[in-house]
Parts: sequence; C-alpha cells; structure tokens
Amino acid sequence: MLMFKNLNFYFVRHGETHWNELQLFQGKSDSDLTLKGLHQARLTAKALHYVIFDAAYSSPQKRAVDTANVIIAKRQIPLLYHDGLVEINFGQWEQQFVPNYYQHPNFIHLISNAQHYDATENGGENFQTVLNRSLEAIKSIIKQQQNGNILVVSHGSVLRQLIYVLTGGNWQDHLQHTHKLENTSISIVNYQQTSDESMGQFTMRQLNGTEHLF
Repeated sequence: MLMFKNLNFYFVRHGETHWNELQLFQGKSDSDLTLKGLHQARLTAKALHYVIFDAAYSSPQKRAVDTANVIIAKRQIPLLYHDGLVEINFGQWEQQFVPNYYQHPNFIHLISNAQHYDATENGGENFQTVLNRSLEAIKSIIKQQQNGNILVVSHGSVLRQLIYVLTGGNWQDHLQHTHKLENTSISIVNYQQTSDESMGQFTMRQLNGTEHLF
C-alpha cells in the first residue's frame, strides 16, 4: 500500500525591522522588529488564525523568531529552528547603507543576476550556497512531517529563491522572474509525494500575499 504525503507550506517573511526601515544591509546580522513589523506580524496571525498548523519552523535569527512567536501566539504549535533558513550573508556589506551601493557592479548582480553575483568580493555567501542549505531545510521538514499545514518563517532573499526553485525554476534566473517578497507576506506551496517517489511535487497556491496587511 502506498504511503502519501500532503503538506501545505505557509512561507512567511519576517516583519519590518529597524534596519529595513533605515535601508541597511541586514543578512546574517540582526535588528529588532519595528512597531510596524510587530503590527504586521499580528495582522498575519489574524489572517492565519483559521489554519491548523501541525508544526512551525523558523530561521534562528531573532527577527524571524519574534515574527513566528507573534503568529503562533498562545496556540500549542511546536516551533523548531533550522539554520538552513537563515538569511543570505552579505559579508562586509552588512550594516552598510544600501543606496550607497546602487551603482556598484556587484550590487547590480545581487539584485538582477544571481549567477554573476560574486560573493567572494565582499566575503559573503553566494546564491547557490543559500539554495543548497534552504533546500536541505525543506527536505528535513518533509522527512519529519507526514500531512498537514507547516508554518515556515524566514527571510526575503532566502524565500524568494527557494519558492521559485521548489516550483520549477532555476536559481540562476530567479531574480529576473520574481519580485521582492514583502515583510510578512504569505506564500503557500503544496507538496505531495507517494512512497514510490524519491521526491514529490511542489505546487504554488499563493505568492507574496499581502492582502491581510491592508
């Protein structure tokens, strides 16, 4: 008899942070949620109150954990952390004012051509490395969970690439074919797998949903 997995991943980017507000590179560094970010998280909790989550997973970075905890609130949902969900490391650019880099050739690659972005220039992390670890995080979740709804709270760059690849895209061109994920946007991806498949099928249900914020 075939076993069958059916999981709905609710991917949520963290709420607005002080460094988002100040337009600073954040990456693997961290800053607290702003009052607006906390409000965004509460609105997301309200929008998802009807969803029965079997588990929640978060990047261990504080801005993601704080967002996840607001969404979970008093519900008895186990919250687990996975290092594969942390944000891309911007190296020496972290905490720097982003607009100062608008004309920098490597920054232009960072926002428009993932394959040509050279992370060695600033001591950061390339997109393929980020993809590999985030995919491992999803595979680990799939291994642990059989059916139901799974909350995943992570970061803009990680989720933008990950969702695109899970649903059939190539990491090399994800920046050309996707848009920035907004703070506390909700993206829903369904995963189905039978026991005779080494890997199942991901299907997009919703991308970058922000209706709950207005």
